[in-house]
Amino acid sequence: MDMGLLGLAFCGAYCRSCIFFNRSISVVAELLENLILHVNLEEWYKPSRFKWKEVKEFLKEMKEGKFNCKSCKVEPNWKECPVYLCATQKRVEGCWMCTEFPCKKLKDVWKKHPEYLEEFVKVVREKGVEEWVKIKEKQYKKGEDFLGRKVYQS
Repeated sequence: MDMGLLGLAFCGAYCRSCIFFNRSISVVAELLENLILHVNLEEWYKPSRFKWKEVKEFLKEMKEGKFNCKSCKVEPNWKECPVYLCATQKRVEGCWMCTEFPCKKLKDVWKKHPEYLEEFVKVVREKGVEEWVKIKEKQYKKGEDFLGRKVYQS
């Protein structure tokens, strides 16, 4: 498998810039847990909207990596993902290699971000998947995730 494509999920998500792939969630959860402890926030802040016990359990799960991902190409978290199942069955590096690209399965996975799918399809068809990886890597280096949200310090 091309190493440049290893960081690209079957569906076109750029794993390298994903907060779940690079453990950003775990790192921030640990930082937040420490801040809560060191400023004794639990003792003086008594919100009615949540219980501190639930917050602590949630932070613990995030810190321990419950939400971390190694990429669907390495160790899929969502083994029922229709794109993952289809691509592995067809033994392709990604959806872009399929004659049905873009199919309903792919559209369903990206239904909350149709603009991402539209851009992905356009770039891959016009310039190739390697160009898509370059574009996503540039975003990552600017501190953005693959959806263009500013989520990292740069």
